[in-house]
Amino acid sequence: MLPTFPKPSQFIGNIRLKPVDDWVLFKFDDELQTRMEDLLDRKKLDQLTPEEQLELDPLAKWNASLPTSTPC
Repeated sequence: MLPTFPKPSQFIGNIRLKPVDDWVLFKFDDELQTRMEDLLDRKKLDQLTPEEQLELDPLAKWNASLPTSTPC
């Protein structure tokens, strides 16, 4: 049986919104950003387990789909 990993929607509390002038910046919080970077580093070294790949896939897709900024 494969372990269950959080769905991207469960990370909604790990996204930070920061108003800057007329823009709102979207960013993963430090914990989630660090975890994603750790997983990406392990993937580059070809050391990612299948379970970690299952964890990384939705994070990477969600991160790619988030705009880094949007006008207010």
